Amino acid sequence: MRNKILNLSFIFIIIMLFSGCSEQHQLHQKLIIQGIGIDKTADNYKVTVQALDFQNPMSEDEPSLKIIEISGESVTKALDNISKKTSLKPVYSQNLVLILGEEAAKTGVNNFIDFFVRHCETRPKVKICVTKSQTSEIFKLKYGEKSIKSKNIHDLIPQKLNSDILHFVSNLKNSYTDPWIAWLDIEEKKESNKENNKELVLKGIGIFKEDKLINLLENQDAFGFMILKNVPNFNSCIINTEQTGEITCVINNSKTDINPEINNNNIKFCINLNINASVFSLDKNKNFYTHNFEETKKELENKLSEQIKQICNETLSKILKLNIDVFEFSKILRNSCPKYFKLIRNNWREHLKNVKFEIKQDIKITATGKEPI
Repeated sequence: MRNKILNLSFIFIIIMLFSGCSEQHQLHQKLIIQGIGIDKTADNYKVTVQALDFQNPMSEDEPSLKIIEISGESVTKALDNISKKTSLKPVYSQNLVLILGEEAAKTGVNNFIDFFVRHCETRPKVKICVTKSQTSEIFKLKYGEKSIKSKNIHDLIPQKLNSDILHFVSNLKNSYTDPWIAWLDIEEKKESNKENNKELVLKGIGIFKEDKLINLLENQDAFGFMILKNVPNFNSCIINTEQTGEITCVINNSKTDINPEINNNNIKFCINLNINASVFSLDKNKNFYTHNFEETKKELENKLSEQIKQICNETLSKILKLNIDVFEFSKILRNSCPKYFKLIRNNWREHLKNVKFEIKQDIKITATGKEPI
């Protein structure tokens, strides 16, 4: 009986020790991390953190938004300095976004990405992006009358783009594929005379060769990338017919189906695009909604089809010339032709630069109304 009591007492003590009561931090002693930015300087890393500070709240119901800038010879050492600078314990489980400065991304993300994979509090669905601006400038932007929040930055990155830690690291650790992430940057607002005339926009795509940023795609190149990755509403096309004049076309959704063909060791990928688009006509286009609407719509679909094919062809050609695989051709080939891929996997990069492709598209247009361009 005595031994039983001693054993129970011992178990109780162990439970109390592991409960962490002595190490427990109250909310006002914590710094709830919302966003992290990483810039590379000549000597070290500069890290900018946006966090919720419950120790100095804005009101009884709302914590203040705190921006902390720290530095260190590594990102981990810089983050370790948060507690020293604030006397608060950083909590990473609520982080929403990781912003990489261009120089940090070019230097190589293998220097710091492990922290965001291995730390027990970090989450795989944190959105990740790159910027040409200093990351601190982004966190200091105004969003309306208030400071921009990490949630606003997070929401600018389309979910379908898969620009998050999970997909980024998955492609990074794969020997055959390369990562991509959203490119966000600060631009001046059009037709704005206010003091607060800057805004954060989705500029395009940052593509990597292994762990280093190699190129930033914008305008038509980024548009082609978004179409091939099934990301809608990124940009618009202007097409012109004799009947309608200029028409603005917006991609509502797209579906990409890629199939490989092997012929005498030559690899070709057949890319089928199914696209739904909306068109907006100018008020002067009197013929747009007349009795020959179906004929007009068919002409618009053909014009848009030609333009989309050209855009996607140019985007793919540019990326393949860089000898990188951001469209995961290796995965498609491995799944469709496993025996053949096994023969070439050790020199996949050499085969990649000789890959051919053919794009076919099926485009359907919906007329949604008249709107001046």
